[in-house]
Amino acid sequence: MSLERRNAHESSPGTEVRIRRMAPTDLDQMMELALSLEHAPHWPRSAYAVALDPEAAPRRITLIAETPLSGVILGFAVASLLPPQAELETIAVATKWQRRGVARRILTAMTEELRTAMITEVLLEVRASNSAASHSIGPWASRLPVGARSTTLIH
Repeated sequence: MSLERRNAHESSPGTEVRIRRMAPTDLDQMMELALSLEHAPHWPRSAYAVALDPEAAPRRITLIAETPLSGVILGFAVASLLPPQAELETIAVATKWQRRGVARRILTAMTEELRTAMITEVLLEVRASNSAASHSIGPWASRLPVGARSTTLIH
């Protein structure tokens, strides 16, 4: 079953959310979303483009959540891979979609991708001031079916 089909889900009445790999055509929307969020990294476009390059080192997994009918990006995540480790570099969800299960859906799909990539350790950093991320990532980290993990709070 494809990543898109496994993760189609009702996050609110009448709104389906699809998780899929990020594509170069998503960069404008993704950058707009990142810039709209205080706690999202404001990477230059070139950094996001490198994250999509399968030949770049380190290799990265880039996922987005979107509404399938309109194609509006609701959130995204980027993880860098240095097997057997990975680092969740960022996860961002549009403000009006926070606390509606979008981050959980992205993280569930990311877990599947990390398993496939033979990752046994995931490194995380969460700013202590970012309560939305702590709320989303904390439960995910505690349920990760991989080896050791490190959660660092940055004040």
